[in-house]
Amino acid sequence: MARKICIASLKGGVNKTTLAVHLAASSARSGRRTLLIDLDPQANATMHFNEGLQLERSAYDWLSLRCDAQDAIAPAQERQGRGSGVAQRIPGLDFMPSSLKLAFVGYEMQRSPQSILNVRAELDALDYEIIVLDTPPAIDYPTRAGLYAADLVLSPTELKHDSILGISYIARLLDDLYSPNIRLKRPEQIVVPSCVNAQQAAALREDLGARFHVSQVAITRSEPVNSTMIKKTLLDAEAKGETARSSYAEFQGLLGEVA
Repeated sequence: MARKICIASLKGGVNKTTLAVHLAASSARSGRRTLLIDLDPQANATMHFNEGLQLERSAYDWLSLRCDAQDAIAPAQERQGRGSGVAQRIPGLDFMPSSLKLAFVGYEMQRSPQSILNVRAELDALDYEIIVLDTPPAIDYPTRAGLYAADLVLSPTELKHDSILGISYIARLLDDLYSPNIRLKRPEQIVVPSCVNAQQAAALREDLGARFHVSQVAITRSEPVNSTMIKKTLLDAEAKGETARSSYAEFQGLLGEVA
């Protein structure tokens, strides 16, 4: 049965997608069969992994009950180098793409409110060791589906008031979703210091330690998902370059803590 890790915060711009992409890639590189599910209608993770693919189904089709989870999964691959026409398969990593239609799936599912409770069981039936779910910064159907599916919730945060509010709202949402009449175990929430230096990470652990489990690993850089650093982390076994090696070490450390 897979370890299901949901990346969630109600504050945008805190490296949720970067965390999801790197964590999934690090998991695959460590030899684990890994699935990344993109539940964010902005589809940033999808745009990184769908090079050379014609995708017929998406997370929207799965959540709207138009297909089984397995039918919406594709092999992850990306293009090598600028202007290159060669798309390379990423060993051990599959993904379920996003769709803009995810923004409207909640309206469609109003007549089947209990179906969202089945997402965890559906994912448990898949043949993966790690499943990473990337969610949007909103209290909507895809976010709630990701939280219902999760064994563990990772909430990246900066050392800023609005960012800390974003993870606090996720904690409250978890309390509401996992009410006593829901027969599912509430997942643990771990706060991940993000876009911080060592001093800021230490301040977050001190400030939030009484209320949250705060990771001992901090994500010290803020990199766009399509950066060359991420490409090296995914596909270059040696992770050439100091920046890539440093980033890879951070995410390997986080993977060891949560997987």
